[in-house]
Amino acid sequence: MRTLKGLAALLALTALVVGIPAALILLAGNPIPSTAELQQALTGIDFGGTFLMGTVLPLIAWGFWASFVYSLVVEVISLIRRVETPNLGGALRPQQALAGALIAAVLALGGGSPAFALTPQDTASAPAAVAMAQEGQTTQDTTQDTPAAAGERTYIVQEGDTLWGIARDELGQGSRWGEIAEQMRSTPQADGQTLTDPDLIMTGWTVELPDGPTGAGSTSATPAPSQQAPAPAQTDTDAQQAPAPAAPSASASAEPSAPADDSATPAPEAAAAPSAASDPTPAQDAQHPLPGEAVSAAPSTAPAEQEGPSAVPGGAFTQTAPAPADLSSHQEQAAPEEVPAWATIGGIGAFAAAGLLGIVGLRRQLQRRRRQPGQSVPMPEEQTAQLETQLRVVAEPEQAEELDVVQRWLARWAHENGQDLPELFLVRVSPEQIALYLMAPAQLPEPFVAETDDGVVWTLASGSIDIDPDLPAAPYPSLVTVGQDDTRSQVLLDLERLGTLGIDGDPQLTTQVLDAMAVELATSSWSENVTITLVGVADGLAKVVSDGRVRQIDDLDQLIGQLDGKAKDIRRALDEQDAATLDQARAANQEEAFGPEIVLLGLEPTPAQARRLTDLAGAIPRLGIAAVTTANPLASDWILNLEDEDHADLLPVNQHLRPQKITPEEGERIKELLATALEDPRSTGRGTTATIDINTVLDERPHLSAVADLEEMLHEEENTQDLPLTPEPAVPAAETAEDETDPAEENEEDVLAAQTARHTPTPAPAPHDTMDEDEDEDEDEESQDQAAAAAVPTEPEDITPEAQDQTPAVVAVTETAGPAETAPEPEPEPEPEPEPAATAEPAQQEAATDLHDTSPAEDEDEDEKDAAPEQLASTDPQKQIDLDAAHLLEQATTQAPMILMLGELKLVGAQGQAPVTAATGEVSTTQTARCVALAAYLALHPGASAEAVHAAFWPTQRSDGKSASSNRNKLTGQARRLLGQAADGTPYLPAVGSEGYRVHEDVLTDWQVVQSLIGDDPVKASTPALVAAMRLVRGVPFEHAKASNVAWTETLVQEMVQTICDAAHELVARSLAAGHREHAQLAARVGRAIDPANEAAWRDALVTEAAAGNHTEVTRLIEKLYSYLESFEEDLEPEVETTALIEELRAHGYRVA
Repeated sequence: MRTLKGLAALLALTALVVGIPAALILLAGNPIPSTAELQQALTGIDFGGTFLMGTVLPLIAWGFWASFVYSLVVEVISLIRRVETPNLGGALRPQQALAGALIAAVLALGGGSPAFALTPQDTASAPAAVAMAQEGQTTQDTTQDTPAAAGERTYIVQEGDTLWGIARDELGQGSRWGEIAEQMRSTPQADGQTLTDPDLIMTGWTVELPDGPTGAGSTSATPAPSQQAPAPAQTDTDAQQAPAPAAPSASASAEPSAPADDSATPAPEAAAAPSAASDPTPAQDAQHPLPGEAVSAAPSTAPAEQEGPSAVPGGAFTQTAPAPADLSSHQEQAAPEEVPAWATIGGIGAFAAAGLLGIVGLRRQLQRRRRQPGQSVPMPEEQTAQLETQLRVVAEPEQAEELDVVQRWLARWAHENGQDLPELFLVRVSPEQIALYLMAPAQLPEPFVAETDDGVVWTLASGSIDIDPDLPAAPYPSLVTVGQDDTRSQVLLDLERLGTLGIDGDPQLTTQVLDAMAVELATSSWSENVTITLVGVADGLAKVVSDGRVRQIDDLDQLIGQLDGKAKDIRRALDEQDAATLDQARAANQEEAFGPEIVLLGLEPTPAQARRLTDLAGAIPRLGIAAVTTANPLASDWILNLEDEDHADLLPVNQHLRPQKITPEEGERIKELLATALEDPRSTGRGTTATIDINTVLDERPHLSAVADLEEMLHEEENTQDLPLTPEPAVPAAETAEDETDPAEENEEDVLAAQTARHTPTPAPAPHDTMDEDEDEDEDEESQDQAAAAAVPTEPEDITPEAQDQTPAVVAVTETAGPAETAPEPEPEPEPEPEPAATAEPAQQEAATDLHDTSPAEDEDEDEKDAAPEQLASTDPQKQIDLDAAHLLEQATTQAPMILMLGELKLVGAQGQAPVTAATGEVSTTQTARCVALAAYLALHPGASAEAVHAAFWPTQRSDGKSASSNRNKLTGQARRLLGQAADGTPYLPAVGSEGYRVHEDVLTDWQVVQSLIGDDPVKASTPALVAAMRLVRGVPFEHAKASNVAWTETLVQEMVQTICDAAHELVARSLAAGHREHAQLAARVGRAIDPANEAAWRDALVTEAAAGNHTEVTRLIEKLYSYLESFEEDLEPEVETTALIEELRAHGYRVA
């Protein structure tokens, strides 16, 4: 298609430059009249139109031809001299635009053209000749132009090559790109050029490869050009090549620095995310990793330390986890990871997906805030849920957040320094950097880097600006994605700056592009102050967004009248502030956002309406009004020309894009997704949890320390309906505290202590030759007391990610323990004496050890087993419950691998070999994490079909074909080798047969164990079962997991959170009634950790600490609750139940701010 366009443009140029004058000479001859002819024409009658046809019309034609040739010459001279093309304007404006477009198309036929070279102009006259995006074509004949000397290894640059990629593929190490660059600087190419910028290489150039064996050679500390170093947890062979960037202005992706020492920074898995001070040298990105790329099966929230510059930019937005260690030296090499999807099947891009998920997530938090115990949050139907899965794979929330922060940071800088905001019109965003393209030269502060001498292109390395909550409104609220370029960068336009944009192409496609713009503008965080007016576009979107920024208007005349009134108001505000432009007004006055209005017009306006819209959108100065239309009725200079579903050209810059769009089917799913997230919670039919009245707790506080008869206490715990209770609804809130210790750390230690003993040899008890029998009994009793105490955390702590990083994993458990039966009799028999849990000393193990720690534990002394229950039963019923809970967990323990989901996703007790990276020989944390995620999916979905597995892990790709089958086979094979085999040789992941994909029945998850303990209704579960379930919870389910691995878990996570929160709420009620403070504190902490948006858990914590007489902790919790509510939403007040509880606490003498 591009070749045909280029040839057509060449023919058109030839016809215009040569054909027109030839035709005029042939048909009209010399049009200049003689004196007599002129006198006759002025005084006489032009019979037959001879003078008109032979003189007047030919002279007009010659005039048009001369103006076109003049514009063409100006364009060519500017292109040759590589300078900004002057704006001819006026009557020459159409000729200049035509000349620029034809030259751009012709140059696209060339072989040594840049990938994206923008020279911004005024929107009314930005000629494409100096703002072209050209993709060269390379033929085998180019090898004859620069023959290499005999014996030398050479390489011919192909389309999409980069120096890093060439060094990686030809020399074995991408970091050797510097050696290639040095040789190319001194070697003229066949076209007469030499390498001056490593980011700018041309197709057809000859690369002389350095001497030395492939893969050997020194490394370079020079910033790598035009190619992203593989992100952490990616294989070297996974880096995808991208078109070579053009002039410095074309560099729109920050390039990572090459590591100073390969041993210090193994690529790619062991590479750590750099700090904000890492080298910001810009270059093209070559791939587009998904969010959370560095998260592994055992991730760490802290970046790994490394020597020298990091190979991965964006330290503030990425995390790197250490690879598991102590694996077999004969591990299977990890296959290259698939190219990440850039859009959903229908075409929704990264930023629109991130915006949609942000709104859905916020609404679900509010749904959980309204949820009562025994209710569930509504979730979308299957097809809509599948679209949500695709959105989670595609979304780039970190990049979207960074773009938002960068805008606001620029606004604050401009305001504090009295500077005008840069006249931004286009942005390119990649994982490595953000590139800003300006209408006029400007000087930006560090850490921005100028990519052109005239200061119209600036880049910012990812992670260079820290997130700061104290930032003003985003100054470019009308930025919207139009597509992704050939370097996998997101391309955004500032619609307000452009004024008008025409979408040209198939009517169905143009409407889909407008719908995508509407959805992104309606959901992006930087568009909070924009007004989106929909006319014949995205019908129904305004209703489901419902935040005030979107409106639907069908009467175009009415809209134009409103826009005219807004324009007058903006002019008045500019005059009052003595501001020449809206940029100046926004920089000077941060109290007013001056939000623009973007009209998305899907209807054909009348000529009069089109003129009025054009005048409003194109007014100078800009008045904050822009219009995007189909078929370009406003004659915009900026046009997105849609060739087909996957190809488009942005004019006048002639940038090739994959356009963002939303199909009608996806549009309906989006509206259903947003609408479902607004529904009220639904009843599940479970029992209603009851809680103790605060007055009862505070008035009878001494009973907390009293020791009751064991049989009576157990009976009370299992029959809480006889207590003075009042129903309490569950209400949410969210919390992210950084100043507190993580209760999940204590919980995980409990889990570890209970499970690790099954895999760790226990030394035999030492003989007590010098101790008498009484001393032995005293020591045994003290040991059991310590064991029970160690199993129950006593300090009320909040969850923090840092604490989770220090926690070890647990061994596998089987689904053999169900909830203990409650005794129906008034005076139940004492429960059988359980074996003491071997959980007194939690084992702290690294994630790597988790994969191989399978040593069986020795049996404990039988006398100790028999003695422990009697000793505890006679002194403390709470310890008896602890032992019962530990016994339930011990019953569920086997030697098979176990998958942990309630917290960070981990695999424990693996018997096999983890995949390794071929280039480094080290464990591939990316592939290991993906294998663990597959095992988790199969454990929860036994008998899954190939289509179901594919939809879970490759939701944006077709499930049929060789490629899809190959992807599934590779991942399944790696997971099978990782899990290993049972003692009898049975694989823990059997071969796929008629029963579909499944793991061995002994391979379980902690969630399945929790389900077996709690049952269908937490109200009916036994107290020991609830305590055991709480101890299995280590944090938020699937925390820190990579989106592409766990995109299928959203509905499951909601079920986990609601079930565990209800169980925690029930345990708090029972424990407070029975006087078991430690269990109440444990349950309250788990409730707040698993769902920080749950206000019922806050109330449980307040009641628990008040019952313990902990005034300081009660005050601290209330202050934290109000602080969170303020950060969650301005002026957000606690729920009615929470407010009533706080007033009761104040009445009982608690200090409440």
